[in-house]
Amino acid sequence: MISEARPAAAPAGPSQRAALAEWPHLRVATYNIRHGLGMDQRLDIERVAETIAATGAEVVALQEVDQCVARSGGVDQPRVLERLTGLTVHFFPTLSLQGGRFGIALAARERVEIDVALLASLGKDRPHGRIAGRYLGITFVATHLSRWRSTRNSELASLATLLRSCRRPAVLMGDLNARPYRLRRRLQREGLAFPRTMPPTYSSVRPRRRVDYIAATDDLLLEKLRSHPSIASDHLPLVADLTWRAQATRR
Repeated sequence: MISEARPAAAPAGPSQRAALAEWPHLRVATYNIRHGLGMDQRLDIERVAETIAATGAEVVALQEVDQCVARSGGVDQPRVLERLTGLTVHFFPTLSLQGGRFGIALAARERVEIDVALLASLGKDRPHGRIAGRYLGITFVATHLSRWRSTRNSELASLATLLRSCRRPAVLMGDLNARPYRLRRRLQREGLAFPRTMPPTYSSVRPRRRVDYIAATDDLLLEKLRSHPSIASDHLPLVADLTWRAQATRR
């Protein structure tokens, strides 16, 4: 079932804690789907769903998702993605658009309780938001930040407030629209890091820019960070395997 704004996430239940102790790695991804508009200018949300499924990710942050918007044929994209991927899609609309809604989503193998909020903005761009949810004992934060540096800095300050107070371990995923050297130091202040070798994800035909990120607190290890080939959007999905650092050192 598609869910929207809900109270803050509760602690992981017994089944989640048991699963957390057993999983060797958890595959996660972030993907800006550009409302299903591919690089061939074909609008095809089913192709987006195929791309998501092909990553094998159990938790996915999604950006630029339409819900019943005219430009995408009035399709309820969160519902279609949920039906075709088997993931539960938690949708957060941040903007009314062409008779429908536009926003971000956090998709997971199971339903999770989520907390949503708009990020502070300087008014130079459309509203952006974040979704926080707890899955297998990990806090996942999904977001999409502005291309305007001044607005993005304001949004990062809002995120920092959440990241300082959220339960650890934590993972931040999304289209952050920033260059790695500008972002790394800012995230390190909040206790998050991403690998130094980040694959470019934009544009999807000739990827040269690094704008999509997965960052984690130091008790988690991000491994096998890679992009997944697809022309279903102008971005490529960024995929990583998440492991407890203590488990990785025992290998």
